Amino acid sequence: MKKTVTILGCGTGNGKDLTAEAYEALARADLIIGAKRLLEASFITDIRMRSGGKNTAPAKCIPLHAAEEIAAAVRDAGDESIVIPVSGDSGFYSGAASYAAAIEKGSSETAVPKIRILPGISSLSYLSARTGIAWQDAEVYSLHGRRQSIGGALRRGAKILLLGGEGFEEVLRSMNDAGFSGRKIIAGMRLGSREEKILHGTPASLKGKVSEALSVLLIAGSEERMRCSGIDDEEFIRADVPMTKSEVRAVVLSRLAAGRGDVVYDIGAGTGSVSVEASFAAPCGSVYAIERNDTACRLIEKNREKFLAGNIEIVKGDAPDAFSDLPAPDCVFIGGSGGNLHEIFTSLAAKNPRVHVVLTAVTIETLQSATRAVEECGFGCTEITQIAATRYNRRGIYHMPESQSPVWVIAARPESEQKLNRVLRRRELKTKLKETVKNA
Repeated sequence: MKKTVTILGCGTGNGKDLTAEAYEALARADLIIGAKRLLEASFITDIRMRSGGKNTAPAKCIPLHAAEEIAAAVRDAGDESIVIPVSGDSGFYSGAASYAAAIEKGSSETAVPKIRILPGISSLSYLSARTGIAWQDAEVYSLHGRRQSIGGALRRGAKILLLGGEGFEEVLRSMNDAGFSGRKIIAGMRLGSREEKILHGTPASLKGKVSEALSVLLIAGSEERMRCSGIDDEEFIRADVPMTKSEVRAVVLSRLAAGRGDVVYDIGAGTGSVSVEASFAAPCGSVYAIERNDTACRLIEKNREKFLAGNIEIVKGDAPDAFSDLPAPDCVFIGGSGGNLHEIFTSLAAKNPRVHVVLTAVTIETLQSATRAVEECGFGCTEITQIAATRYNRRGIYHMPESQSPVWVIAARPESEQKLNRVLRRRELKTKLKETVKNA
């Protein structure tokens, strides 16, 4: 009989909301592998002992959590029926997909077990049912072991469902400070258990009451809307630090076209205005604000907090050295290069040959050096746009023009992998030659 692996969602963890198929899989299991908390749950113990009473031994249990460890245990098991329980729903911020991938990867070609994944009831659908509030129109975020940005969703007036009680105190405080104190919130804690609590309130009234890990926040939507791109310059906390202006920022973000889960670099981040808007565009991704100035780094930190842009990570240092240990970027904005454009482009291309880069230039000299660096590093300018914005401010009975300095926005991508490899090889040879001359 071929080895079978069933990864199943356990719902809220009380055993009452298991699907019949999940119950049957647990009852017939020879081996159960999973987090210790789940293996010790009373419903799993009860199902094991009931199945053991039918002239069979109760299923063995191995408490493991890491995907590689679970895959190794599955590989070492005999031709058994194996069950891996996961919290909530198997398809919602669950380890089910990573477990399945690790099991397939860790198995030989001739011994890949049959894997099936069964759904469970998520804490979101449970809270929705208990409150009678639909959640199909909500934006969903999780703070469990990750940093995500809910600032954009709040500014859009979206209904939000948020997981991860450990970070809720900070969220409530930031909402209160950022002008969202009137938003109605429903907090669900230990849902499905005997200690279940469902509280209604606002960021201020719920402060200090929602800190348990097993919690869900339902933040009501609002008819008020605020810009998420091209945010007014005055909204940012500023000092004597350069900042990409509102009109230019809007164009930069449209050219970056960051996806919801993208990795974004903001090189020469200044006040962090582009970083903040990038975090709104990629709320489930990561934004790395790379800046060498101490004052600017402190400003970025303040703006990150003000705009609830929790997925911004501040990286102090000069590019490209500062991002050498960071994950490969999907898109990059260069607001300041410190004269290292060639090195930055070469390093970015080495990290991701398909990276999308947007940079700005105020002077003709900077434009020339930027386009030269783009070409010499194997990139191609997909688009060059000059923005000359004029704002009109009221002066008595008149509206008087106030022209902003023209800015070029350059979008670039590597032209071809073959050309890029030649450029990288030339760069590598030049570096080796310099080292040889230096050591001679």
